[in-house]
Amino acid sequence: MLWQTLLDIAALLGRPRCTFYRSAFHFDLGNGDWTIAVRPDSAGRVRIETCHFGRSVATRWCQPGDVQRIADMVAESQDEVAAAEV
Repeated sequence: MLWQTLLDIAALLGRPRCTFYRSAFHFDLGNGDWTIAVRPDSAGRVRIETCHFGRSVATRWCQPGDVQRIADMVAESQDEVAAAEV
């Protein structure tokens, strides 16, 4: 299930690659400083974090396969990064 979530996020971001750092898969949000980190969590959930230089600044959870929730979380992360860079 984590694999499908990673593929969904890759498609949403238009980024076919991610890196593995501190037990999470990180997708770059465009400038190299900000990433979306994805990792499995308890109760079968997926943990998605917005990270700045590898440090989590926002955390969200969803069920694997909930594509709409995943899309919403990716959009929220992108909005947070845009707001932080103003």
